[in-house]
Amino acid sequence: RAYAWLDDLSSGRHASVEDLAAAADLHPKVVRQGLRLAFLSPDMTRAALDDDATIKLRQIPKLLPLSWREQHRSIG
Repeated sequence: RAYAWLDDLSSGRHASVEDLAAAADLHPKVVRQGLRLAFLSPDMTRAALDDDATIKLRQIPKLLPLSWREQHRSIG
């Protein structure tokens, strides 16, 4: 869902997070929180989706570093 939302915003299908949230019938905060997952490193994404004990979605900081190396340092 995060990748689809990012594509919607990048392509101009939706002009803002607020427009996207309205179209998805969600609060903008939910969309913003979900969008950060599109920037999570692939191995951390896999671990979170596989319900690996090494990472839980609530551990992902609101201000997620874009560098995957920094993500590993900040999340573990």
